[in-house]
Amino acid sequence: MQRILSRGWRDEDAEACHRAIDAARRAGDRARLSQHVGHYAHLQSHRSEYRAAARTAEDGLRLALDVGDAYHHMTCQFHRAWALLHLGEWGVMRRILSDGLVMAEQNGHHLWARAFRFQTAWLFVHACDFDRARGLCQQELKPVPEGQLGERLGSIVLGCAQLGAKRYAAAQRPSRT
Repeated sequence: MQRILSRGWRDEDAEACHRAIDAARRAGDRARLSQHVGHYAHLQSHRSEYRAAARTAEDGLRLALDVGDAYHHMTCQFHRAWALLHLGEWGVMRRILSDGLVMAEQNGHHLWARAFRFQTAWLFVHACDFDRARGLCQQELKPVPEGQLGERLGSIVLGCAQLGAKRYAAAQRPSRT
C-alpha cells in the first residue's frame, strides 16, 4: 500500500487487492479481510468509483469492528469519508470525520487524529471556508516524530486553502505557512 501512496496505483494493484480479499474470504481470515477491504476502498476512490468505495468502506467498518481492529476501522472511516466528499454527501462525511477523530483521540492514535483533521480541512476548502482549513492545517503541520501520515495531504490542503484565500505567495512556499 505504501508504494501505491507514494507512486500511484495501477489496475494490477486493484486486481491484486481483490484477489487478496477473495483469498482471505476463502480462508475465513476476517482480520486479514478487514485489512484488504479497507485498502480496496482506497483503490476504488482512486478509480473514481466513489459509491462503490463508500460501500466497501462500510463493509470494512463492520469487519474491523467484528475483529476488534481500531486501526483498520479508522482506515475505513477515512476512505468512506473521502468517497463521500466526492459524492457531495458532506453532512455524512463530517459526522464520520468527527467520529473518527474521537476514536483516534480515545485510542491514542495521534497520526490518525491528524489525518482526520487534514481531511476535515479538505472539506472546509471545498466549502470555501479557507480560513478554517488553513488554521487546521497550520495546527497539524507541526513536525511529528512518529511519522508522516497525512503530511502530504495536509500540505496540499493548506496550499489550496491559501489559494482560495487569495494568499498566492503563501501558497507557493513549500511549508505553505
